Amino acid sequence: ADSSAFEKNSALVPSSGINAEYGDTTQHCSLPNIFVNMLLAAFSVLLVGTYAAAVEFSAYKPDAPVIIAEYSHSAQISIDPANVPEGTVSVYLQAMEIADLTGNIEGVGYVFGYNAAVPTFYYPQLDEGKFFEYRVRFGNGESYSDFSDQSGYSHADASRIELEEIARSWVEAKEFCVLNGKHLASINSQKLNDKIEALLSEQGGENAWIGLYDDHYNDDSASTTWKWIDGSKFKFDNFEKGASVEASTLDSSAVAINNMGEWETHSPDEKKVFFCIGTKAESISKAEESARGIVVEA
Repeated sequence: ADSSAFEKNSALVPSSGINAEYGDTTQHCSLPNIFVNMLLAAFSVLLVGTYAAAVEFSAYKPDAPVIIAEYSHSAQISIDPANVPEGTVSVYLQAMEIADLTGNIEGVGYVFGYNAAVPTFYYPQLDEGKFFEYRVRFGNGESYSDFSDQSGYSHADASRIELEEIARSWVEAKEFCVLNGKHLASINSQKLNDKIEALLSEQGGENAWIGLYDDHYNDDSASTTWKWIDGSKFKFDNFEKGASVEASTLDSSAVAINNMGEWETHSPDEKKVFFCIGTKAESISKAEESARGIVVEA
């Protein structure tokens, strides 16, 4: 055979990838390799895009839901469809009872299917006559968004807190509330303090009794121990500057809230309007509550 012809023809055949001179392999470009690389690049872009979308959804913070209506044991809550991110399939609503005896706590909540044509939901199993706020987050079947901020106050506001406008002493006010199935208001959060301040200001009141008193009002203790009439934990206060907070005396053993939301210390014998607040199902009996706080000797 003509060896020169063989050499010429062999130049048309792709090499095996073995470099005889250097003893290594050489990557040769071909159409299948280009196609595979394009597929890998497209798949990488898809993975990055999917991850970015998941991160974006979980970091999304919705607007607070809106309370449409209140009922004895439920509330109608609305969300704005324009505020719902693409891909949402579920809505998770959570209620928080304000000034619960155990503190402001969120309930377990409820998950609803999402339909943009019906953006309202009925939140069930609420306790009658209590304060609730709501927050929402959205689900896309794989993850949840961030929670929204809390909505405004809801659920029987007017029936739960009442400003009694006939002035009474602190003890008389305490007894009046107990006889009506309530107690002098306990304030365990800034939000509730603001609510009561607003109610007092709306009525043009200067100050009003609340359910805080010094447990050492009638003994020899030199320091105060502030207690709420309903037994809830004393974890929040808003005493005005100059109030008798540390030194225990009978003349400063009862507390009133003023129309700026600050707490004043007064003698329990003074006559003032007062706030009653609805008791909870698990609260103590009327007899037990009547025996608490400052007591007038018979």
